[in-house]
Amino acid sequence: MERAGDESVSSGFFSCGPTGMPGKICQIFEAVMNTHRRGFYEKYIKLPQDTVLALVALAVLSPVLGLVALAVRLHLGAPVLFRQERAGKDGRSFTLYKFRTMSDRRDAAGVLLPDEQRLDGFGRFLRSTSLDELPSLWNVVSGSCALCGPRPLYVKYVPLYSPRQARRLWVRPGLTGLAQVSGRNAIGWEEKFSYDVRYVERITFWGDWRILFKTVRMVLHREGITAPGCATAEEFKGGKEARAEHEQAPCDPRRRRSWQSRGRCRAENGLPHHRVPG
Repeated sequence: MERAGDESVSSGFFSCGPTGMPGKICQIFEAVMNTHRRGFYEKYIKLPQDTVLALVALAVLSPVLGLVALAVRLHLGAPVLFRQERAGKDGRSFTLYKFRTMSDRRDAAGVLLPDEQRLDGFGRFLRSTSLDELPSLWNVVSGSCALCGPRPLYVKYVPLYSPRQARRLWVRPGLTGLAQVSGRNAIGWEEKFSYDVRYVERITFWGDWRILFKTVRMVLHREGITAPGCATAEEFKGGKEARAEHEQAPCDPRRRRSWQSRGRCRAENGLPHHRVPG
């Protein structure tokens, strides 16, 4: 973390101050940077344990990885792997690896078809059995992910978190988590984030192993998968606090508020931005 006087703070994805990101993101930054007290297990055991387990899983499942890679190559073509930037610990982005599950089918104008039309039975099978996520074990080995933790979500969601929801960024994201074994995609965003924060605030050895065993059971029974007709989970539009902020009436630049919000309001009303000491 770097400081420039008392006006600018930056770390990873976040940057607050006169030249940084104002308002909502600064609140989230403050929540993320709060001291997270780690227990003995989280501090000394979790990372090496996850690394060893991921390496063992990659070795044991290497034949499965090879077969799935071959099936994807024959059915969907190249590339075999799907790469996407996700938000990790402290909001820093990293590249998440998965097997491809959707084709590149396009319409007559060359535009990609909707996800639902590009996801066929083969892709749905990979997703429902979580076989598409086997390459993510490499993210665990590299240290960008944990086996258990809040799921890594899109970077674009970070500014939409409430300060409490942003606590999920205190730890490395996981391949599975408390939210996944408590409903997977069958529960809404607010409930998922509630489970994520509950996990982050109490990380234990036995808690992680319970999550791993429950994950295996849910995958075998294909519980909580994406609803029929939907290729992906519903997009996150922001928590209740964020939605209320966007739905409020146009702001009054004369109203007393923080200098960041005041500047944003003046810009919205076509007025020059003058920083006034608050």
